[in-house]
Amino acid sequence: MSKKNSPEILLGGKSVDAQIFFRPPAADAAQSASTHLTRRAAVTETVRRAVVDRIRANNPAGAKQFDVASRQHDMVKLFADDASRNGIDANDVADVAALYWITAWSVVHRHAPTAEEIAAVRSQVKGALAQAAELASASDEEKQRMADDMIFQLMLLQAAFEQARASHNDAALDMLATTTYRTALANKVDLRAMDLGTAGLVASAEPA
Repeated sequence: MSKKNSPEILLGGKSVDAQIFFRPPAADAAQSASTHLTRRAAVTETVRRAVVDRIRANNPAGAKQFDVASRQHDMVKLFADDASRNGIDANDVADVAALYWITAWSVVHRHAPTAEEIAAVRSQVKGALAQAAELASASDEEKQRMADDMIFQLMLLQAAFEQARASHNDAALDMLATTTYRTALANKVDLRAMDLGTAGLVASAEPA
Protein backbone atom coordinates (compact mmCIF):
# COMPACT_ATOMS: atom_id res chain seq x y z
CA MET A 1 0.00 0.00 0.00
CA SER A 2 1.57 3.23 -1.11
CA LYS A 3 0.82 6.60 0.40
CA LYS A 4 1.70 8.54 -2.72
CA ASN A 5 -0.80 8.09 -5.54
CA SER A 6 -2.94 5.96 -3.22
CA PRO A 7 -5.08 3.59 -5.27
CA GLU A 8 -8.74 4.36 -5.49
CA ILE A 9 -11.16 1.56 -4.79
CA LEU A 10 -12.75 0.94 -8.15
CA LEU A 11 -15.81 -1.05 -9.11
CA GLY A 12 -17.27 -0.91 -12.56
CA GLY A 13 -14.62 1.61 -13.55
CA LYS A 14 -15.92 4.02 -10.92
CA SER A 15 -14.49 5.01 -7.57
CA VAL A 16 -16.57 3.65 -4.71
CA ASP A 17 -16.71 4.62 -1.05
CA ALA A 18 -14.67 2.13 0.97
CA GLN A 19 -17.51 2.08 3.49
CA ILE A 20 -19.23 -0.20 0.98
CA PHE A 21 -17.43 -3.06 2.76
CA PHE A 22 -18.73 -2.19 6.21
CA ARG A 23 -22.35 -1.17 5.63
CA PRO A 24 -24.86 -3.04 7.79
CA PRO A 25 -26.83 -5.44 5.57
CA ALA A 26 -30.32 -4.15 4.84
CA ALA A 27 -32.94 -6.38 6.42
CA ASP A 28 -35.46 -5.66 3.64
CA ALA A 29 -33.11 -5.96 0.65
CA ALA A 30 -35.02 -6.97 -2.45
CA GLN A 31 -32.16 -8.99 -3.90
CA SER A 32 -28.64 -10.09 -3.19
CA ALA A 33 -25.73 -9.49 -5.55
CA SER A 34 -23.36 -12.37 -6.27
CA THR A 35 -19.92 -11.81 -4.80
CA HIS A 36 -18.50 -14.74 -6.78
CA LEU A 37 -16.63 -14.11 -10.02
CA THR A 38 -15.45 -16.14 -12.99
CA ARG A 39 -11.78 -15.39 -13.45
CA ARG A 40 -10.04 -14.53 -16.76
CA ALA A 41 -6.24 -14.46 -17.10
CA ALA A 42 -6.34 -11.40 -19.40
CA VAL A 43 -8.03 -9.33 -16.70
CA THR A 44 -5.39 -10.32 -14.14
CA GLU A 45 -2.65 -9.26 -16.54
CA THR A 46 -4.31 -5.88 -17.12
CA VAL A 47 -4.50 -5.30 -13.37
CA ARG A 48 -0.91 -6.49 -12.87
CA ARG A 49 0.37 -3.96 -15.37
CA ALA A 50 -1.64 -1.19 -13.73
CA VAL A 51 -0.12 -2.06 -10.36
CA VAL A 52 3.39 -1.94 -11.87
CA ASP A 53 2.65 1.51 -13.30
CA ARG A 54 1.28 2.71 -9.97
CA ILE A 55 4.38 1.54 -8.08
CA ARG A 56 6.66 3.08 -10.72
CA ALA A 57 5.23 6.54 -10.00
CA ASN A 58 7.18 6.75 -6.74
CA ASN A 59 9.44 3.68 -6.69
CA PRO A 60 10.88 2.75 -10.11
CA ALA A 61 13.23 0.12 -8.67
CA GLY A 62 10.42 -1.45 -6.69
CA ALA A 63 8.21 -1.47 -9.78
CA LYS A 64 10.87 -3.33 -11.75
CA GLN A 65 11.30 -5.85 -8.95
CA PHE A 66 7.56 -6.43 -8.70
CA ASP A 67 7.21 -6.66 -12.48
CA VAL A 68 9.83 -9.41 -12.68
CA ALA A 69 8.49 -11.30 -9.66
CA SER A 70 4.87 -11.13 -10.84
CA ARG A 71 5.84 -12.39 -14.29
CA GLN A 72 7.81 -15.31 -12.87
CA HIS A 73 5.18 -16.35 -10.32
CA ASP A 74 1.42 -16.68 -10.50
CA MET A 75 0.67 -14.42 -7.55
CA VAL A 76 -3.07 -14.96 -7.72
CA LYS A 77 -2.57 -18.72 -7.44
CA LEU A 78 -0.09 -18.26 -4.59
CA PHE A 79 -2.63 -16.08 -2.85
CA ALA A 80 -5.46 -18.52 -3.51
CA ASP A 81 -3.52 -21.49 -2.16
CA ASP A 82 -2.49 -19.66 1.00
CA ALA A 83 -5.81 -17.92 1.66
CA SER A 84 -7.83 -21.10 1.24
CA ARG A 85 -6.42 -22.34 4.54
CA ASN A 86 -8.58 -19.70 6.21
CA GLY A 87 -11.61 -20.45 4.07
CA ILE A 88 -10.96 -17.50 1.74
CA ASP A 89 -12.01 -17.99 -1.89
CA ALA A 90 -9.86 -16.01 -4.35
CA ASN A 91 -12.79 -16.11 -6.79
CA ASP A 92 -15.04 -14.22 -4.39
CA VAL A 93 -14.61 -10.46 -4.26
CA ALA A 94 -16.05 -10.28 -0.74
CA ASP A 95 -13.58 -12.86 0.57
CA VAL A 96 -10.64 -11.03 -1.00
CA ALA A 97 -11.85 -7.68 0.34
CA ALA A 98 -12.28 -9.15 3.82
CA LEU A 99 -8.71 -10.44 3.89
CA TYR A 100 -7.45 -7.14 2.46
CA TRP A 101 -8.93 -5.16 5.35
CA ILE A 102 -7.96 -7.74 7.98
CA THR A 103 -4.37 -7.60 6.75
CA ALA A 104 -4.29 -3.81 6.68
CA TRP A 105 -5.74 -3.58 10.19
CA SER A 106 -3.31 -6.22 11.45
CA VAL A 107 -0.29 -4.38 10.03
CA VAL A 108 -1.39 -1.13 11.66
CA HIS A 109 -1.96 -2.85 15.01
CA ARG A 110 0.76 -5.54 14.73
CA HIS A 111 -1.84 -8.20 15.34
CA ALA A 112 -2.03 -11.83 14.23
CA PRO A 113 -5.70 -12.40 13.34
CA THR A 114 -7.42 -15.52 14.62
CA ALA A 115 -9.50 -17.87 12.51
CA GLU A 116 -12.60 -16.61 14.32
CA GLU A 117 -11.78 -12.97 13.51
CA ILE A 118 -11.17 -13.79 9.86
CA ALA A 119 -14.49 -15.63 9.67
CA ALA A 120 -16.27 -12.69 11.32
CA VAL A 121 -14.93 -10.12 8.85
CA ARG A 122 -15.60 -12.50 5.95
CA SER A 123 -19.25 -12.74 7.00
CA GLN A 124 -19.46 -8.99 7.61
CA VAL A 125 -18.04 -8.00 4.22
CA LYS A 126 -20.00 -10.61 2.30
CA GLY A 127 -23.22 -9.39 3.91
CA ALA A 128 -22.43 -5.78 3.04
CA LEU A 129 -21.35 -6.40 -0.56
CA ALA A 130 -24.16 -8.83 -1.35
CA GLN A 131 -26.63 -6.01 -0.82
CA ALA A 132 -24.60 -3.22 -2.43
CA ALA A 133 -26.14 -1.69 -5.52
CA GLU A 134 -22.64 -1.02 -6.86
CA LEU A 135 -21.90 -4.75 -6.91
CA ALA A 136 -25.30 -5.75 -8.25
CA SER A 137 -24.59 -3.82 -11.44
CA ALA A 138 -20.96 -5.01 -11.79
CA SER A 139 -19.80 -7.57 -14.33
CA ASP A 140 -17.45 -10.47 -13.57
CA GLU A 141 -14.60 -8.49 -15.12
CA GLU A 142 -15.32 -5.48 -12.92
CA LYS A 143 -15.46 -7.63 -9.79
CA GLN A 144 -12.23 -9.35 -10.82
CA ARG A 145 -10.47 -6.03 -11.33
CA MET A 146 -11.31 -5.04 -7.76
CA ALA A 147 -10.36 -8.45 -6.37
CA ASP A 148 -7.08 -8.75 -8.27
CA ASP A 149 -5.98 -5.23 -7.37
CA MET A 150 -6.54 -6.07 -3.71
CA ILE A 151 -4.71 -9.38 -4.10
CA PHE A 152 -1.61 -7.70 -5.52
CA GLN A 153 -1.69 -5.05 -2.79
CA LEU A 154 -2.05 -7.78 -0.18
CA MET A 155 0.90 -9.74 -1.52
CA LEU A 156 3.09 -6.63 -1.47
CA LEU A 157 1.97 -5.66 2.01
CA GLN A 158 2.43 -9.14 3.45
CA ALA A 159 5.89 -9.47 1.90
CA ALA A 160 7.01 -6.14 3.35
CA PHE A 161 5.57 -6.98 6.75
CA GLU A 162 7.14 -10.44 6.91
CA GLN A 163 10.52 -9.09 5.81
CA ALA A 164 10.50 -6.37 8.46
CA ARG A 165 9.29 -8.75 11.16
CA ALA A 166 11.86 -11.43 10.29
CA SER A 167 14.67 -8.89 10.56
CA HIS A 168 13.24 -7.47 13.81
CA ASN A 169 13.20 -4.05 12.16
CA ASP A 170 10.84 -2.04 14.39
CA ALA A 171 11.44 1.16 12.44
CA ALA A 172 10.37 -0.52 9.20
CA LEU A 173 7.31 -2.03 10.91
CA ASP A 174 6.34 1.40 12.25
CA MET A 175 6.78 3.01 8.84
CA LEU A 176 4.74 0.27 7.17
CA ALA A 177 1.99 0.67 9.76
CA THR A 178 1.90 4.44 9.22
CA THR A 179 1.83 4.13 5.43
CA THR A 180 -0.89 1.49 5.55
CA TYR A 181 -2.95 3.60 7.95
CA ARG A 182 -2.65 6.70 5.76
CA THR A 183 -3.56 4.81 2.61
CA ALA A 184 -6.71 3.43 4.24
CA LEU A 185 -7.53 6.85 5.69
CA ALA A 186 -7.32 8.34 2.19
CA ASN A 187 -10.12 5.89 1.36
CA LYS A 188 -12.05 7.11 4.42
CA VAL A 189 -11.32 4.06 6.57
CA ASP A 190 -9.72 4.92 9.93
CA LEU A 191 -8.09 1.65 10.96
CA ARG A 192 -6.89 3.12 14.26
CA ALA A 193 -10.50 3.85 15.19
CA MET A 194 -11.65 0.30 14.49
CA ASP A 195 -11.59 -2.88 16.57
CA LEU A 196 -11.28 -6.40 15.20
CA GLY A 197 -13.26 -9.11 16.95
CA THR A 198 -16.11 -11.55 16.70
CA ALA A 199 -18.34 -8.83 15.26
CA GLY A 200 -15.84 -8.13 12.48
CA LEU A 201 -14.21 -4.75 11.94
CA VAL A 202 -16.26 -2.18 13.83
CA ALA A 203 -15.85 1.31 15.22
CA SER A 204 -13.96 1.30 18.51
CA ALA A 205 -16.07 1.76 21.61
CA GLU A 206 -15.94 5.22 23.12
CA PRO A 207 -13.61 5.35 26.13
CA ALA A 208 -15.38 5.33 29.46
